[in-house]
Amino acid sequence: MRAKKEVEAYGQKRLKSRFISVFPGIVYDASRKSSYFPARLLEPLIKIPIFYFLKSYRPIKRSQFAKDIHKIIEGKESSLTTRIK
Repeated sequence: MRAKKEVEAYGQKRLKSRFISVFPGIVYDASRKSSYFPARLLEPLIKIPIFYFLKSYRPIKRSQFAKDIHKIIEGKESSLTTRIK
């Protein structure tokens, strides 16, 4: 995790406004069974307050991830640019 934060800080320092960090969590699609089933199980659990700590896994469909990346490229806001703590 420290290495990721160092790369993020380096990118922001050197590239300034051209650098954008994206924090997707689990990107899943039906064709990728190893991430699909865990992500589908997490989705309803995240809505239950006792399982709030699972929210940091942030499951997102591959198609939605692609749409959010497109929005970021166009300069629009996306929830993927903020880190969940």
